[in-house]
Order: sequence, then structure tokens, then C-alpha cells
Amino acid sequence: MRTRTGHAARLVLGITVALALMAWIAPAPRASAGEEARASITIYKAFCPVGYEGDDYFKDCYKNEGVGITFELTPVAGGEAESKITDANGFTFFDNLPAGTYALSETIPGDFNEFVVRCTRPSDGANIPFTRNDTDGIDLTLAVTDDIRCDWYNIGVDQGAPTPTVVPESGSLTIYKSTCPVGYEDEDYFADCYENATANVTFTLSVEGGGTVGTSKTDANGFAFFENLDGAYVVEEDVPGEFAAAAAYCTEDGDPVEFGFDGDNSRFRIDVDATQDIRCDYYNIPFNLRGETPTVAPTVAPPAPTTAPSATTVPVVTLPNTGANPASAGDDRGALWLAGMLVCAAGVLGTVALRRRPAR
Repeated sequence: MRTRTGHAARLVLGITVALALMAWIAPAPRASAGEEARASITIYKAFCPVGYEGDDYFKDCYKNEGVGITFELTPVAGGEAESKITDANGFTFFDNLPAGTYALSETIPGDFNEFVVRCTRPSDGANIPFTRNDTDGIDLTLAVTDDIRCDWYNIGVDQGAPTPTVVPESGSLTIYKSTCPVGYEDEDYFADCYENATANVTFTLSVEGGGTVGTSKTDANGFAFFENLDGAYVVEEDVPGEFAAAAAYCTEDGDPVEFGFDGDNSRFRIDVDATQDIRCDYYNIPFNLRGETPTVAPTVAPPAPTTAPSATTVPVVTLPNTGANPASAGDDRGALWLAGMLVCAAGVLGTVALRRRPAR
């Protein structure tokens, strides 16, 4: 009787230990896509000239980005307000927002008390309705998966103060960085690659035949910026070797600007004088480390897009996995779970074998 009781106790103990081990190493449950879905609002801030009466805000006002302007977002149903400040390119961003109605307003000097707002959903181009509220802002409603962009223009009003419109005293170069799909071999970069904005990529600007002007890292919206320019420059990107193939196009006021890549497409030369504000859209084409290397990008600028590049909100991405990295840690966890199952089975079989051993 004692022998059978001892065998039963060892059997229960073995199963308990194995189950505990399996529970500890089993893959953790992942949140469903619905639980992770949250809305976002990207704001681009720009100034129109004092007394502006036109209606082509993109052409006449878009380049005058508003830097250091505070926007506040408040849930209309009640909740804590959140404040953000526009960056060096005029952008700010609110994310991880639950569905609901929000009040959006800005802090702006009195000489800019007129404003025009246009909100769209870039994924399908739909206009997003909103209403003006009594706090010199707007109220708009977000669905749970909405990613909205609002272009917010202020129109200067002459109230006797010095005109606040900023007039460039020197040239500038804005770079928008995007990454094409791995192995991309087409040439329609705007249609196929533009929405893949890439953050945290460093560009270096040097005087042609001279020293380095400085470096600029792309922000959360994929932009890097250089100012106080007047002369011939070389632009070089700091990017891993598997992303060496590149293409670009440069414009000013929508008109193409000439530039030239060097022999291996790792850098390009461009002239920027004190009256110019030039923008270059720069595309990386990753090598496919799992197979053939795609065709190297052309060394001339591709055709300018038919739509204004800056008018589309883009999701932020990082450089993709081209096959050089190992599999994710999730695979190891699954292997440990299988090993736990085998340990459990071995424990049970061993205990049964001990139980069936003939008495001496």
C-alpha cells in the first residue's frame, strides 16, 4: 500500500512540475489588432502673408512653416489636455488616441488671428469634417483607426506691430527620406515608396571641395533640414551598405532643380544660392540579401510627382529587415515550449515505469 501511495505521489509531483515549467515558458498571449488600434493626428503649421486674400494655400503659404508653435488637444467628453510644439519643419503629432471627439487649438500671437484648416485622411484622400469652436480652434471626431492630417494656415493681420512674416536671408535645403520595398526595381518612386517615411537617418552636408557644413538627422516625419546656405554642396547619407542604391529628385516651388549623383550613387552634388529653398526627396532601394540585387537606381532625378509631395501624411518606418538579421526571439520561445512538452512526457513515462517494477 505504501509503495503504491509513493508511486502515485511521485506521479502527481512529476506532472505538477512539468505543467509549471510549461506555463512559465509558454509564449505570452499577444494583444489582438483591435486592442492596439489607436487614432492619430499629424499637424502641419504654415503662415500666409499679411493680408492674404487668395485661396491657393499650398502654393502661396505652404513653404512658410511655423516652427515652435504650441498646439493643444483636449477630449471634448472630458479628460486631460495634451500639448505639442511644432518641429523645425512645422510638424507636430498626436498619437495613441482613443476614438472620440477632440478640441484642437493653437497658441499664436494676435497678429495671426485668422486661420484656415484643411483635414484629410491620407489613406483614402477623404476630407475630414470639423467645426470651429469658441476657443479659436476646431472640434473633430476620430474613429478608432483614423490617421488624420490637418494643414493649419494662419493669415497675418496688420495690427500695427512689425510684420511677423519671415523672409529668408539665406538658402535652405530640406531632405525628405523614404525607403522603397526590398528588391524594388520600378521607377515610380512617388507612387510606390513615398509613404514609407524613414526616421533617424543622418545626412551630412559639405561644401564642394571644402569642409563639412553640418549633419542633420531625419525627424519622426522623415525630414532633415539645412539652412544658411549659399554655394555648391555635397549631400551624403549615412546608411548601411545593404541600402546603398538610391534615387532622388529636387524641386523649388514645384520646379525641378538640377543635381548630380556621383559614380556609385552614395552622394550627390547640388547648388543652393541665398534666394533658394530647395527640397529633395531621397529614396533608398534596399538590396535583397536573400536573392538577386535589384537594378541600381538611375543617376538622374526621376520625374517630379503630379501631386504635391508634402501634402500627404506618411507613416513613420525604420529601415526594413533585408534578410541579414536572424529570426525573431519568438521562435526560441516556441522551441522551449516544445522542450517542456517532451520533459513532461519523459517524466510521466519514467514514473509509470517505476510503478510497474516488480516487488522484490
